[in-house]
Amino acid sequence: MDQESRHLKISIGLNILLGVLMGWVSTMLGRGLYAIAAALLVAYVASRITMMIVGKKGVGWLFGNAVVIFLFAWFDVWVLLINM
Repeated sequence: MDQESRHLKISIGLNILLGVLMGWVSTMLGRGLYAIAAALLVAYVASRITMMIVGKKGVGWLFGNAVVIFLFAWFDVWVLLINM
């Protein structure tokens, strides 16, 4: 496995895991505004963690392989749990 695909798998796996956990935590917060603010804060921290693990990448790589993945996972879990 080459280095780029390894970095991609680490980034996607980490951000899906954090997105799912944050989606669950967001349902516990109660208010939508608090959930969105907390998710954006965690997305920022997750992007910093991703940069520390895989090294400094470009902003486009980080946005596409970390932030978007996190936000989709968070929003999906949050909406599913809030509607149960």
